Amino acid sequence: VWLFVDGLEIGPLSIEPWGYRTTLFVTGGIVIAGSFFSLRNGKRQGAQQEKRKVIFRRDYWLYYLLTFMMGSRRHIFTTFAIFMLVQVYGISVRETALLFLVNSLISTFVLPQLGKLVARFGERKVLTFNFAGLIFVFLGYAWVSYLPLLYALFILDHIFFGFNLAIESYFQKIAHSPEEITSNVSMAQTINHVSALVVPVLGGILWEQIAPSATFLAGVLIAVVSLVLVQFIRTGTVPTPTPVAVD
Repeated sequence: VWLFVDGLEIGPLSIEPWGYRTTLFVTGGIVIAGSFFSLRNGKRQGAQQEKRKVIFRRDYWLYYLLTFMMGSRRHIFTTFAIFMLVQVYGISVRETALLFLVNSLISTFVLPQLGKLVARFGERKVLTFNFAGLIFVFLGYAWVSYLPLLYALFILDHIFFGFNLAIESYFQKIAHSPEEITSNVSMAQTINHVSALVVPVLGGILWEQIAPSATFLAGVLIAVVSLVLVQFIRTGTVPTPTPVAVD
């Protein structure tokens, strides 16, 4: 939000008089204060904390892998796509802010329609389209130098984030109980965090040691592997094996 306001150059809210370091400290302080406020006012008196167990099943292997792959492609986008636009093509703060604003506005109208696509065509077909499209997006990042087209790829890449709901929809269909849905969706966030630790480091090494295009070609590899994996999606009835519970 602050970047957008600065991009519009609205007087006292502009970053320039403050400097980026001060702006980040102030913004971080506001976030921390809001977190403490939420913790203090979000507790219910007398409420008992429910202890959940994460149930790992072999039936869920595809869900775990797709979650990791989706997290990996996400960090190619969030870490390196915008970095390329800023470092290589020198886009301004205003252009960056407006680009994110356009992403948000388009997502507001497009994302609600994705659920209808999943319901109509099924998770496998929707995710096949998603990862096939990502191959061309990452190839574009690697080889295209026409800035307006890169903007379009950036927006399309952001829209593809919404296809993550097809993975969650798939898991809801194969889960053995509602309790396992809750615990494993929480585990999916942990898997995403693992990819957040691995992908930026490896991508940065490729960027520095080889070329920026190498990072996005690695994204192509992620998309290709994901495209193969989604062909294993089946949403029929599955047998109930003995689960492994982890506190």
